[in-house]
Amino acid sequence: MKTFLLYNAPSVNSTKIAHECLKSFEAYSGWSDVELYDGCNANTLSTYEEKYPLPIEKNNKFKGHSAYSHKKACFYSHYSLWWKCYENNEPIAIVEHDTECCGDFPQHDFEDGSVIQLTTGSIMGQGNPFASLKFKVEYEATGKGLHKIWYKHPHGHYGMAGCTGYIMTPKAAKIYIDICAEDGWMQNDLLIRSDYTPLYYVSPNPMKWIPAKETQTSSKGLKQ
Repeated sequence: MKTFLLYNAPSVNSTKIAHECLKSFEAYSGWSDVELYDGCNANTLSTYEEKYPLPIEKNNKFKGHSAYSHKKACFYSHYSLWWKCYENNEPIAIVEHDTECCGDFPQHDFEDGSVIQLTTGSIMGQGNPFASLKFKVEYEATGKGLHKIWYKHPHGHYGMAGCTGYIMTPKAAKIYIDICAEDGWMQNDLLIRSDYTPLYYVSPNPMKWIPAKETQTSSKGLKQ
C-alpha cells in the first residue's frame, strides 16, 4: 500500500519535518513506497480549484474567516489524494508532515468502503476535547487491534479526531468525492464521519502526531 506524506514544499520548516517523518519509517516494517507529496497551499489553491471544480459549499464555518483559504487548501491536499486512491482502485495511507512513524504497518483486512485512523494518539493531545481521564480509560479498555470508532466529535457525530494519518479505501474515496461534488468542500474531520462510511482505528497507533511540530499551515498559512 502506497503511503503519501503531505507537506508544503515552499515552507522550509514543513520540508524539514517532512523529511524527519520520512526517515522515521526506516525503523519499522511493512511500510512500502512512502512518498513525499507537496500539497495545496493558499498560493496554489486556484490551480486545484480549476482542476477539481466543486460547487459553492452549502455549510462551512470558515466562510469569511481569515483561515478560509488555508483550510480549503488543506482539504484539497487530501481531496487530490482521494482521487488518486479512487482512480488507481488501491487503498492508500495519508499522513501529514507533523507526524512520526512509531510502529509496523498494521496487518489487518481493511474493508473497502471504510476509513482507518492511524494517529489515534492525536485524540488525546493537550487541549483536545477527548483528553479526559474517562476517555483515556475507555480507550485503553478497547485493547489492541482494529476497532470501530466510538468517540464523538464535539459537533456530535462519530468521526476521526483530526486527519493527521489514515488509510483511505477506494470505495470510501468515491463516497467522499461524490459528497463534495454535491455539497462543496468541508474540513476533513467534519466530512469524514460514520454517517457516510465505516470508521475504524488501529491500536496501538502506528503513527503519532507530534504537537511540537504542528506548523498551523491550515489556519495561518505557510511559514518559513
